[in-house]
Amino acid sequence: MCPVCNLPPKSEKCTREQTKYYFETKSCSCKTFYHNTCGINSNNFFPLDDCDGSCRQPNCDFCLLAADPGPCEAAIQRYYYDVYEGQCKSFFGGGCMGNLNNFQTMKTCKEMKSLGLMLVFFQVMVSAQPPNGLTKQKDRCSLLPDSGVCLAYFPMFFYNASSCKCEEFIYGGCGGNDNRFQSKSECQELCGNYTCPKCSLPVDPGPCQAKITRFYFNTKTCRCESFIYGGCEGNSNNFPSMDQCVSTCNRQECQVCSLPSEQGSCEAFITRYFFNSQTCLCEKFTWGGCEGNANNFISLDQCQKSCKSFDCPICSLPANPGPCKGSFKRYFFNSHTCKCESFVYGGCGGNANRFTSKIRCQKACRNAQCFNPTCYLPADKGGCEGASTKWYFNSHKCRCEQFVYGGCDGNENRFDKLSSCMASCRNTKCPICNLPVKPGPCKGSFKRYYFNINTCQCEGFIYGGCQGNENNFETIEQCVKSCGNFTCPVCNLPPKSEKCTHEQTKYYFDTESCSCKTFTHSSCGINSNNFFSLDDCDRSCRQPNCDVCLLAADPGPCKAAIQRYYYDVHEGLCKSFIWGGCMGNLNNFQTMKKCKEVCGQHE
Repeated sequence: MCPVCNLPPKSEKCTREQTKYYFETKSCSCKTFYHNTCGINSNNFFPLDDCDGSCRQPNCDFCLLAADPGPCEAAIQRYYYDVYEGQCKSFFGGGCMGNLNNFQTMKTCKEMKSLGLMLVFFQVMVSAQPPNGLTKQKDRCSLLPDSGVCLAYFPMFFYNASSCKCEEFIYGGCGGNDNRFQSKSECQELCGNYTCPKCSLPVDPGPCQAKITRFYFNTKTCRCESFIYGGCEGNSNNFPSMDQCVSTCNRQECQVCSLPSEQGSCEAFITRYFFNSQTCLCEKFTWGGCEGNANNFISLDQCQKSCKSFDCPICSLPANPGPCKGSFKRYFFNSHTCKCESFVYGGCGGNANRFTSKIRCQKACRNAQCFNPTCYLPADKGGCEGASTKWYFNSHKCRCEQFVYGGCDGNENRFDKLSSCMASCRNTKCPICNLPVKPGPCKGSFKRYYFNINTCQCEGFIYGGCQGNENNFETIEQCVKSCGNFTCPVCNLPPKSEKCTHEQTKYYFDTESCSCKTFTHSSCGINSNNFFSLDDCDRSCRQPNCDVCLLAADPGPCKAAIQRYYYDVHEGLCKSFIWGGCMGNLNNFQTMKKCKEVCGQHE
């Protein structure tokens, strides 16, 4: 038997035309079309009653349909169910056609709404399996929980691919997706063998109070480490032995080339190479001979081959002449001007934003994103009362938008045409990864991930379902892919140390003094402003955007008595002071001449 009512209306140019009716499945109602005597199908009725009689009971939930007054001009009060507000409301029907979400009384509407939800619930209860061909099991278990559009309250279970567990959620009664189960056991039976990225899950001791030593894979260090497990719940990144952790989780599950250099706890002096994601170059460091992390290569060649595909934003790096005293003309891409410009390279060190010719620079950075300060300014109407339509670049949404300009004042982020706005700001790097976490005002409960600029890593949060921002990712993998290579201001982060197990002295960069200082570091709860040696800290952060001449003289914590010179910004001249021999800050010069050369422009 052919599903006549599901066929589209079919009309070909022939001889005699007349008005007939067909059943439209989208609106669950009969509609008119022009019919002729050839090239038709069976979804073709006359009069309207024949269409209603044949097709009025298709498999559709009319309570989900929008109110439809139909094409006629009467004004008859009727009632419909508003699925978004979860209640029956009145509307004016035209007197013909429309759809089945149309009731003569408020009472009938409410009765049908309740019956509709009961039928939907019954269908859900008797059919845990999705219809054949709808969703593969693997895809089904990876779907996010979806409450649907109705407002009933049915506790159900879904498989959370982020936590690798079956969890409860509230189903509204209609719509939704196939990641929905009557019971936790049914969910576990169908999704228990789902390939879960357990090794990328964060360490989770669980809520209980036991003290059991377990092991987890730390994606930040690319190695298995111990932690104290409370004895219940937690997640599947939890192994009873180091060997089981190592055999289950391999180094491919983390970004080796983004790790900082780490000497380890031993005392040997072995030359190794690591990829410095701040300079985008392979550099030497001293390895102690044990522990450390996977960003540790025997040779320069091995380092370069292993990290050649690392997506490093070289064109956004500042020009860096390096510490040597040579004089070589090179080119770098200036992300503030969006142009390749020349600079003098000293011959060693520096970073990867360095090219031997302007043509090579332009070729390498032709698609680079730029920092155009104009494009980050907010829309500004100005002080006048005019009302002309202009365009500005909305850096939060990464697009050009219209606004009303008053006619005077304002700022430079103002363009007469859309094309002018796009031409000026098309390469602007939108600070999606800079945006704060924003759950939004709605009351949903969706596990999402955002990039935390304070810790330089992707973290979970609960999204309400509406009015968030673009720093909102469905999976931690999407977050890492979008923001994992974000040039995070590591050197601007405060030192972070939480009470844990193994404590040791490390270094962080202090932006107020523009210098590296010590702090006590533990093996958990840290951020990236954390260096094993003073040299590592200096190498990574010694060239921040700070004016050393404005710093106060700082003798440092050591006890030597070495004469040095600093610039006194209050008196406007270079003066001598006694330096202790270690640390301090960069307003520290060996000679009066050097002090005047560097800070003379302030006089």
